[in-house]
Amino acid sequence: MKIFDGYRAWFSPSVPSAHINTWLADGGIQIRDPTKSVIQYYFSNGLDDQTTELVRGHNKVVYKSVWITDSSLSRTRQPLGAYAVNARVESPRSV
Repeated sequence: MKIFDGYRAWFSPSVPSAHINTWLADGGIQIRDPTKSVIQYYFSNGLDDQTTELVRGHNKVVYKSVWITDSSLSRTRQPLGAYAVNARVESPRSV
């Protein structure tokens, strides 16, 4: 069974090609235009990517692309929460 069968995703330029290839091999569809309303997942490799900030600015949740390989290896789509690209995390304060 292809675990991303029919799901549509956009990929930031920072996403490794191996992650995109895994997505496609497991039945996912790549959408190149981030403004398309059919996109279900937005993937990046982190906050350092300006494209990620642009997409997040349009109230889209962006996920770390490692979710693709983690899900593919386990043969089940993993919970997305831990893979969300959130606002920059500051170092904890010294006590």
